[in-house]
Amino acid sequence: MQAIAVVWSGNVSGCWQIRYRGSDGLQRPTGEITVPAEVPETELVQYIADLCDEWATRSHREVVPLR
Repeated sequence: MQAIAVVWSGNVSGCWQIRYRGSDGLQRPTGEITVPAEVPETELVQYIADLCDEWATRSHREVVPLR
């Protein structure tokens, strides 16, 4: 399972920043996942699920929001 963080960054001309979350609590930018600024927060889970479906496994089939 790969945990990612999705953060709105208003200071970079309003865009979603996607970061890998490490087990040590640190985050690093992803290079391969981009989410357009036009995607509303309410649609993020589905958008990321569509992009990352190849990561799915039998035990981890869906994108689950972590707060």
